[in-house]
Amino acid sequence: MLKEEKSVIEPKAYDYTALSDFTCCKYKYFLRHVLGLVGIRPPIAADFGRVIHMCLDEWYKSFDIDKAIAILKANWKDFPEDEKRTLAVGEKILRLYNEKYKDPPFKVLKSEISFELPIPDTDKSLMGRIDKVIEWHEN
Repeated sequence: MLKEEKSVIEPKAYDYTALSDFTCCKYKYFLRHVLGLVGIRPPIAADFGRVIHMCLDEWYKSFDIDKAIAILKANWKDFPEDEKRTLAVGEKILRLYNEKYKDPPFKVLKSEISFELPIPDTDKSLMGRIDKVIEWHEN
């Protein structure tokens, strides 16, 4: 009896996570990016970063630290297994950022811009997001 073979389709686009996973552990890359197996929830660090970015997006619009912290409180809950990424730490990060950039030396023109670039001589591409496009003020 012949064993049934399943076809594995290699991704057509690569992002930072895929390249990082491939560099760190080829088996992890295979499981995650070829077979599509992912964890039950996003990694805590990635989720925390996503929420901090949401807060900073609001802060750049309004320069109101209280609004930014309200977004943090509405979108984050602490996990007992992670003492580094807590509401208290998030609030401290935002307050320190607010102090440092009360009068920012730049203007945010756009944020979270997706891109996809073809990789020459292949049918593959590199994709990602640009965090912020800024314009520096002249001194």
